[in-house]
Amino acid sequence: MNTRPHDAGAPEAELVTGRRPDHAVALLVPLWVETALARPNGEGEVSGYAIALGWNTPQDSTAYLVSDDALFRPVWISEAELVSNSVRRPS
Repeated sequence: MNTRPHDAGAPEAELVTGRRPDHAVALLVPLWVETALARPNGEGEVSGYAIALGWNTPQDSTAYLVSDDALFRPVWISEAELVSNSVRRPS
C-alpha cells in the first residue's frame, strides 16, 4: 500500500491510497499503535487505537484502521509504517 496523501486539498487527507483492504475484521483487543507517518496538518505522527485489521487477497499487504484523536476520521495505515504497538486499555 502507498502511504502518500490521497487528496492534498482535503483538510484531513487519507494517508493510504491504492488498494484498500479487500477484507477487514474489528479488533477486540485495545491495540495502541504509533506510526512513522506525519499527520496531514504536520503536527506529529499518526498514533491511536487500531480498531480494525485489513488485508488483500492474495495476502500481499496488511493495514490497520487507526483512530487518531487529532484526525477527523480513522485512516488505514500500512503495517510497514508502524513503529510500535502495545495492548493497553483506553483511559
